[in-house]
Amino acid sequence: YSGRKDPVDLADSYLKLGAKYALYNLWQWKAEMVRDIAISQDSVDSALAQKIGQRRLLKRIDGLSTAIRRLDSQLNEQLILEDILISWI
Repeated sequence: YSGRKDPVDLADSYLKLGAKYALYNLWQWKAEMVRDIAISQDSVDSALAQKIGQRRLLKRIDGLSTAIRRLDSQLNEQLILEDILISWI
């Protein structure tokens, strides 16, 4: 867990940016990682993308899509963000 932020603290930071904004940005970041793997493009996050793997990245994108839809419900935004980030550990 060295060098990583606690998911609850990270969710709190993202909440300050706006939950929907944060989730869309995370979604776009993961989608770019998948694209980089698919076309074998080197990028700043290439090593991380390879470590996570395309299958897990696609699962994370699905989870983010679900979380974005859940924001329109009465669910707590902090809990939605925490759920996503904890699932990535």
